[in-house]
Amino acid sequence: MKIYLGFNAIMQDGMGTAALSLLKALRQTGLQVQPVHPWRQIAVPEYYEFDPLFITEDQEEPPLEVTFRGMVEAINSDPDCAVFSHFGSPNWAAIVPYLRKDIRVVVSVHSVTPSALKIALANQQRVSRFVAVSWQVENRLRKKIAAKDHWKISLVTNAIDVDLFKVKTTFTNPQDKIKIVYIGRVEDYTKGADKIPKIASQIKAAGFDFVWDVYGYFHWGYETRFYDQLKASAVDEVIHYKGCVSPAEIPDLLSQYDIMVMPSNHEGFGLSLVEAMAVGLTCVVSRLPDVTDRIIQSSVNGFLVNKRDINGFAGMIIQAGQDLALRKSIARAARESVAQHYSLRNHGERYRRVFEEAVRDNSYLGCFPLRALADISNATPKAVKSHILARLIPGPVKRILKRFL
Repeated sequence: MKIYLGFNAIMQDGMGTAALSLLKALRQTGLQVQPVHPWRQIAVPEYYEFDPLFITEDQEEPPLEVTFRGMVEAINSDPDCAVFSHFGSPNWAAIVPYLRKDIRVVVSVHSVTPSALKIALANQQRVSRFVAVSWQVENRLRKKIAAKDHWKISLVTNAIDVDLFKVKTTFTNPQDKIKIVYIGRVEDYTKGADKIPKIASQIKAAGFDFVWDVYGYFHWGYETRFYDQLKASAVDEVIHYKGCVSPAEIPDLLSQYDIMVMPSNHEGFGLSLVEAMAVGLTCVVSRLPDVTDRIIQSSVNGFLVNKRDINGFAGMIIQAGQDLALRKSIARAARESVAQHYSLRNHGERYRRVFEEAVRDNSYLGCFPLRALADISNATPKAVKSHILARLIPGPVKRILKRFL
């Protein structure tokens, strides 16, 4: 069985890691996988071992009308293609009605934002399976999809190659400088990075000795605001932006730290959380219903804090930093939890079952109007455009709403 996986840019972030992990997991099960991209923007060198196919050699995203036909033809022209799957990108969702009728479609849903759900559910009659990467995504899909089609929904959480992450054996003593890390996309819409200076200000005021390193790429124009916020909170001497890091570097990098903080407003799953737990870091994270609270048992394998509780974040960081025995206990429990629930082997087998079930599905035949390439329009189909509110609400208003919704 040959699987085509439609991706866009592969960046040094959670989605890039998720794509790489999925390809590794599927290959381990013996499946033939072919990643395909509308343009060539790969920031993770090891990704090339999977021989990705590029529709264009552009380094940045070209207009959809430039790549649309090539995207469809790349998949339809391979007689061995049994399944096409994508992560909910609007351009890949747009080509679904044009695929050969014998190709099954599987959509992985990584977010519950209105736009992400709208795009994932576009052309849903043509989709044979939906993969929810977290319990929250699964619950939201069940609310959006008619009860008669709930059989199409499968929960397959994201996973990591646990063997690459060696659990910590050395821990910083409480009287020494505690090393804190944030790793992920650096922005204030969904990731809550604007809370980092506020939290740091609180723990600095308490006399706690620490350094806080930040890894990832800035998004949505946040870089200037980030540095302004560091200065305004008088923490620019203890918080250091370290740039991007490739997935291959993450295991060794994380082991150098004591505490990982994830102050997110929203998460599809929280892959960086699981990576940090795998090396035995004490993780202090936002309590996100049916996401982080299904991964973390507070005070056992990490700490959960209300996502708007700056004092709560500061207090848990100080508590963990001052209690060496607690950090060691959490390290053992966190590692065991990840090894049991989020290993690459389980991930690949679960996805394989989803694809096998999809291949047996013929329910879409006769109920979805397949389209010919001659019908392609240069306009992006309305069904796969961002939710209208996402297009109309100004950025500053979105940032405020993300903190509360």
